[in-house]
Amino acid sequence: MIAKKEFLEKYNISDSEFKKSGAIWPELEAIYNHFDSIRHDFEPTARDIAERLLKVKSVHSVRYRIKESEHLIEKIIRKKLEDKKRVFTIENYVSEISDIIGVRALHLFKDDWNYIDSYIISTWKTKETPTANVRNGDSEELIKIYQDKKYEIKEHKYGYRSVHYILESSPTKQSFVAELQIRTIFEEAWSEIDHTIRYPYDLENPILKEYLLMFNRLAGNADEMGTYIKFLQSELQNKERKFEEELKEREQIIDDLKSKIETLEIDKKLKKELGSSIDHLIASNKSVLNDIAIINNDTFITNSFTHVFSKKDKTCITCFKKFSGSDFVFQCEECQKKSRQIIIK
Repeated sequence: MIAKKEFLEKYNISDSEFKKSGAIWPELEAIYNHFDSIRHDFEPTARDIAERLLKVKSVHSVRYRIKESEHLIEKIIRKKLEDKKRVFTIENYVSEISDIIGVRALHLFKDDWNYIDSYIISTWKTKETPTANVRNGDSEELIKIYQDKKYEIKEHKYGYRSVHYILESSPTKQSFVAELQIRTIFEEAWSEIDHTIRYPYDLENPILKEYLLMFNRLAGNADEMGTYIKFLQSELQNKERKFEEELKEREQIIDDLKSKIETLEIDKKLKKELGSSIDHLIASNKSVLNDIAIINNDTFITNSFTHVFSKKDKTCITCFKKFSGSDFVFQCEECQKKSRQIIIK
């Protein structure tokens, strides 16, 4: 392990903060050395969780990592800064730090989460109630889903959206704890950029904060658009299926009519004329129904875009005041003006 002074500088921890934490450096060194010697033991559990999740149809991709030894020590110090009374020893640090194994599963559409959540709850034991991180201004419908499941809901001040689970897993005789995060691909992209730009040493830069919040809102809207496109596809497919069913039903009626005409004892010429008329009716029937389907689809799509671009009550991502705007407007007029002034400067 590197020297204490170098470590504190590397992780932006002042001497006064270290003293305030009550951490004892030799004890931290002992934990570091112990963890460094057993770190590879966590790999099978992480891999097992990841491989199981990859078999879930709604899961797009999975990443996992075992916490680096230095990052473990940093986390212990920061945990003690939050609560000086917490004790971390060689005997208990593995159970006290719940994210030594970190797994992240990504999905494409927001509603995919429901199926993934059901799989997680039915597959692993959870050490504590799952936590849903939400952003200020998220829909009441989304909040209600988490409330109905009795999950802990936290409004994340930086706008992170994800659901966190603390799992118990035993791929071998030994039991391990892992933190599993579930989020969409868009949420992952934003959080990775946000994490790279700010975390953990530039959290309150006002300019970065404002534009990263705007980026967060864009990611949220991209999720909404993705979900709506999925819904749109489903609706169009349903309409097409109904059109085909109606067409077949009408064709069956016409075929029955043709069969009955054939049994009639009438002049052959008249039969032929009736048959030609029915063939013309079949062609017209297909054309009319197709035109109706096109008109219905055009109307449906037009209504969809009207919904997206229509004004609705929203929350400004900067000042969190209520305002009226479309899905692609993220700030109230006052904050938009301030943003433009920042760009000009």
